[in-house]
Amino acid sequence: MTGARLVILAALALLVLFGWPVAVAIGAGAVVVALAAGRRTVRELRGAWWLVTVQRPGLLAGPHPSLVSPVP
Repeated sequence: MTGARLVILAALALLVLFGWPVAVAIGAGAVVVALAAGRRTVRELRGAWWLVTVQRPGLLAGPHPSLVSPVP
């Protein structure tokens, strides 16, 4: 077995061995942050989304065409 193959196999073994624990740690951290943010933050974000996308859709589309000066 050549040295390059051995290095690749060792790297794959490390990825397999430590990939899941790293993914679990990141996921657990995300859950902790979400729980710490609380329901109030979620309600505020939902309210901001509702305001921008439903009640004032023009905010996403840019200025009204009548407000843009024509190109000569």
